[in-house]
Amino acid sequence: MDTKALTKSMDELAQMFHARMNEFEANLSNADSKDYTLSSVAADFMGFKSFVLKALECLQVQVKSLAGQVDQLEQRSRRKMVLVHGISEADAEDTTVLAVEVFKDRIKCDVSVEDISRSFRAGRSQRGKARPILIAFRDVVVRDRIWYSKTALKGSGITLSEFLTLPRHETFKAARERFGMRDSWTRDGVVMVRGGDGELHRVASVAELDKIAVPAKASGGDAVFPGRQQRPKRAARKENK
Repeated sequence: MDTKALTKSMDELAQMFHARMNEFEANLSNADSKDYTLSSVAADFMGFKSFVLKALECLQVQVKSLAGQVDQLEQRSRRKMVLVHGISEADAEDTTVLAVEVFKDRIKCDVSVEDISRSFRAGRSQRGKARPILIAFRDVVVRDRIWYSKTALKGSGITLSEFLTLPRHETFKAARERFGMRDSWTRDGVVMVRGGDGELHRVASVAELDKIAVPAKASGGDAVFPGRQQRPKRAARKENK
């Protein structure tokens, strides 16, 4: 939903709200009449309450839709970026040179300093822990060449990851906890999960993740849905007798 559609929807809701409010106030002003009893007031109030709750629900859906679109645009703006983890941190370092050395020596990719528009350590400095280096490439082709060659870094202590937005990062962390490292990864900013149904799912939020069954090997039993309440096994056996 675009901003024009949201504005139009908000205007329509405002008009309906004022119309119902004026109607309700008019009925209250006639509360002394015999035709407008206490039960009539209660009925009007419940009708108005129902309208307000439905309007709020509609607004929540629209705001959620807009938030998803903003998140998608932000992730798209990070298309040329990667995070490099595991490179030792030192004072007066040149993060671009450090990254290029890793790409050349470890991945064997033909890349130069000129291929990188900017780089810096991401996050707050912590004693004894090297922060990841955020690399922004000038060309997405160079970025992809390095990204799809990252298996060459196996065993080196250096890893690459995508620069995800906060909602997608939280989703990816939850996916790793539920499905394990082998069945969850990212691709072009989208979290990929292989669920308990054996199918591959594309998710961008924890709410979408809750709809995917966790494999039996990860849950310690039958495949389960984290967002749903499970029946105790003992109770279930009694019902089946």
